[in-house]
Amino acid sequence: PNYGGAGGFNFEEVFGGGGAGGGFSDFFESLFARQRGSQGAGPGPGFSSHGQAPNRDTRAKLSVPLEAAYGGDSLRITVNGKQLDVRVPKGIRPGQVIRLSGQGTHGGNLLLEVEYAAHPQFEVDGRNILYTLPVTPWQAALGTSISVPTLGGAVELKIPADSDAGRKLRLRGRGLPGNPDGDQIVELEIVAPAATDEAQKKAYRNLAKAFGETI
Repeated sequence: PNYGGAGGFNFEEVFGGGGAGGGFSDFFESLFARQRGSQGAGPGPGFSSHGQAPNRDTRAKLSVPLEAAYGGDSLRITVNGKQLDVRVPKGIRPGQVIRLSGQGTHGGNLLLEVEYAAHPQFEVDGRNILYTLPVTPWQAALGTSISVPTLGGAVELKIPADSDAGRKLRLRGRGLPGNPDGDQIVELEIVAPAATDEAQKKAYRNLAKAFGETI
């Protein structure tokens, strides 16, 4: 195995879904916390093995945050009370497997099948990242520039004038790394702010009047 500095453990091999021999029906239930770097982070939750024959591979799921798949970060996991820092290759896909030699039960290999962790802002479509952006009616009608979060940091997105709800705008190359890189698809959602005082209510009445309505 290849050990990094300060006792960190780096991945040895990544291979396609299915792993080395026969699926993952016997994987142990796992939950891994993302911790950047190999210093100053507490241990994340791990899994315990049971019933493994000597020198057999240990299989488990590895829940990878989208940011780690985008940037190629390290994840700190706990396996049977032992902490390991697993390097996640950039652009790794669900179903691919990271093999850590000798880190399984009784000296066998530890096979980690990758799945993406749920994200509070983004969804995934292949290598594309999907994001819903709320905009006000006047932003959609008049056009503007809005700061939009991406996996690589916030960027300015130009909202064209006369945009309708559901319009999709593309941020090229802002998805997950690959060949080619994915894009980030931003779907507009038009949201009218609540009128909280008389001045705002008057503004809404004037807006309605401008469009030929009386409220």
